[in-house]
Amino acid sequence: MKTVFVNGVMLDRCGVFLQLLAQKFQVAGPFLGNPPGRPDLHFLNSREALGPASEEQRVAWDAQVTREVSTLVEQVQRDLAIALPGEDFEDPGHMVEIRQQVLPRVERVLDLDHHFRRFQASCPVSMVVSGSDYGSHSRAVVLAAKELGIPTLNIEHGFFFTRFDWNLIDGPGVLPTLFASDFANLDNDLEVEVFSREAAHFPQVKTQFLGLGTPLGDTSARDLDSRTSAAALGLAEDKKHVLILGTWIEARAMNSVVQGQIDLIDTYEDLFRSLAPSDVRQNIDLVIKVHPADGHPEVFQGVKAGLEKMALSFGLPMPLILSDRLPEALSACDVAITLGFSSVLYDIFQLGKPAVVMIPDFLVPSRRENWQTELCVPLRAKVMTVVESGADAWVQVGAAFRPENQQTFHRAAQELKQKYHLEYRSVVQKSASIITWMEEFLSRSE
Repeated sequence: MKTVFVNGVMLDRCGVFLQLLAQKFQVAGPFLGNPPGRPDLHFLNSREALGPASEEQRVAWDAQVTREVSTLVEQVQRDLAIALPGEDFEDPGHMVEIRQQVLPRVERVLDLDHHFRRFQASCPVSMVVSGSDYGSHSRAVVLAAKELGIPTLNIEHGFFFTRFDWNLIDGPGVLPTLFASDFANLDNDLEVEVFSREAAHFPQVKTQFLGLGTPLGDTSARDLDSRTSAAALGLAEDKKHVLILGTWIEARAMNSVVQGQIDLIDTYEDLFRSLAPSDVRQNIDLVIKVHPADGHPEVFQGVKAGLEKMALSFGLPMPLILSDRLPEALSACDVAITLGFSSVLYDIFQLGKPAVVMIPDFLVPSRRENWQTELCVPLRAKVMTVVESGADAWVQVGAAFRPENQQTFHRAAQELKQKYHLEYRSVVQKSASIITWMEEFLSRSE
């Protein structure tokens, strides 16, 4: 039986895919174990199988950690100096603090690399299946596998429904296709078309794109009734429900994280300030679903208290602020506002609901003429709207409630679905498509 090494895949949301995979292959990884009573599944915890590293391996690992930490500390110093001018980040106290923050992150990444290489030496791997291989939790193993000549497949955890057309982006630091794997599995024909067109302009990109489906548990709540969901959340039956979805600040550079968090607070203030005098205020219940990073138990209560205090300062009713329950929130909402382009926009589209994408200054991807209508396929198809201020966001929310605009939206959405075959597929169907492809590919590679 061939061995597939699972790397950085979200175990909680890809459980169906992993169980189906373990019926066909031995599925190995550092966090896996066989479920009780399932002898038909072939899971192998790679850490338990290997045992501790040798003294020679530990010495080599320590030396590499020291080198990588020194390099990263220097980079963080430069980034912080840009984000917070005037601070002396060469001060010994700052140096110790930065090193304390950097060290465990470097150790985690290098540990993954060394662990995979040791496992491959003792148990040959036929393919590495990763989740979001542009992140540090996955990329190290992908690069090691490619160096060793092992095929790599990226299983996306998000949707690229709103992937920007690269030639319309006009900003420093914007990168081309980020995937490291040989193959990137996407959700549908739209995503494959967009990424293939983008990659054609960057010869260094060797990734091939597959539209086999994203094998996640369904978050779009298509089996939930909107009234039942609204009642479960305690929302008023006689009001419209507007859902604000938080964003994630991608940690490409430390200075962008610091400034991004400040700008995110300013964005919420803009939305609250603009809602106070808006005509739609009296007719809506406001729900905020924070990003999972802000919904973590260690930080959520502080985030929630801050947003509640901010809303009250503008004389608004207390919003409902959620750390989870995304399916119910999506089901209950009539219109959604996302802070920046989000993978959840695909769920919203699949549910047949309009979305308003608010692009605060720190997330504006382009200043080119007409970028607000041309930047991505859904904008060109007119199934969502982009705004750059809170006031415009509430104008668009009010417009989305009008019957004539609802009819226009539904016609445009149906046309887009037909063009790219954006039909709903269950997680079982999508998982089976991926596994069939893997079996055929590995049989050809023998």
